[in-house]
Amino acid sequence: MEHHFNIIAIGAGAAGYFSAISAAEANHTAKVGILEKSGKTLSKLRISGGGRCNVTHACFDHSILTAAYPRGNRELRSAFSVFDTQTCIDWFESRGVTLKTEADGRMFPITDSSETVARCLELEAERLKVELYLNTGFTKIELVEGKYVIETNRQTFTADKLIICTGGNPNVDAYNWLANFNIAVVPPTPSLFSIVVDDVQLKELAGLSVTEVQVGYAGTKISTTGAILVTHKGLSGPAILRLSAFAAKEFAAENYHGKIWINWMQFESENESVAFVAELKKDKAKQLVSNTVIDKLPKRLVLYLIRKAGIIEPKLNWADLNKQQLNALSQLLYRMPVNFNGKNTNKDEFVTAGGVSLKAINQKSMEAKNVTGLYFCGEVIDVDGVTGGFNFQAAWTTGYIAGRHAANFKQ
Repeated sequence: MEHHFNIIAIGAGAAGYFSAISAAEANHTAKVGILEKSGKTLSKLRISGGGRCNVTHACFDHSILTAAYPRGNRELRSAFSVFDTQTCIDWFESRGVTLKTEADGRMFPITDSSETVARCLELEAERLKVELYLNTGFTKIELVEGKYVIETNRQTFTADKLIICTGGNPNVDAYNWLANFNIAVVPPTPSLFSIVVDDVQLKELAGLSVTEVQVGYAGTKISTTGAILVTHKGLSGPAILRLSAFAAKEFAAENYHGKIWINWMQFESENESVAFVAELKKDKAKQLVSNTVIDKLPKRLVLYLIRKAGIIEPKLNWADLNKQQLNALSQLLYRMPVNFNGKNTNKDEFVTAGGVSLKAINQKSMEAKNVTGLYFCGEVIDVDGVTGGFNFQAAWTTGYIAGRHAANFKQ
């Protein structure tokens, strides 16, 4: 038995719900459905932000906002003119979900519970009579005489318009079905991950964090800033997660083995670092190097850097240091090299770079350029942001646009 819908969204995640809701709002006569292969809705949303749901980021300048997207930043400019951060805030607050802004710009519901956001979306979908089918994964999709025929493990559905919001998938085979529609796919790679390092002494500093550093991928021009955290396996924190996003392709190409560098003091040049160390020697000539306090750097990190620079005699004063030792320390402060040999997925941020090529999609409608009535939104497309609520904002924005354009159909 076939179930016919005007619009079907495949995937009951953030983008899937938002596209279905947006479609139903835009056209009250449309019959809208959501198909979800698992037995749960909004799974990723419920665990995001440590169970609090980082809904968006308090960034209202579109040029700054788009800079948070390693892939899709140019294409999102026009999309944000339709549905941006303020529109998102207004949308949720008009439906009873008040958001609060934390010091780093992340925005959460005032309840600090992702269930608040999830229930809002579920109730809105129910109010608009969006039909939900759980445990219903598609096995085949065809376009037959202008209608989409979706064969699932349970029954067959047909639809006038189809919105694909299946999320990111690190397995390229998950996109194979799109070949039937001649939709180009950018091979997926992981994004937003911490790195494994083999420096035992560095890992002994586990738990240590520095508020603001610069990190870069060696051999490239890719660098970013933010807090860094030393873990028992290696390095994490916003700076590393951001670097993994902007250098996702480079990390993957090297099979997650290579070198990054850390500029602990965010010096603008090597000369600045050299001058800083020379000033330390001058000002602290009679002080023990092992007692040195450097502003903004934890004492344990300073001792680690001193030892790494070859200054291992505990009774040395700054006046005793030779040029080689001073140069070694200045180099470590400015560009400390760190070899990495693996990655660890950040528990709340499992994001995929890659997916449906942006070149295959009309950015104004999120519709496939060469297939009428086929739309894409959310992480299934080659758009991803850094940590901090940006990926959800992209889901809301692209879902809103896809849903509203899909709703504009001729009955």
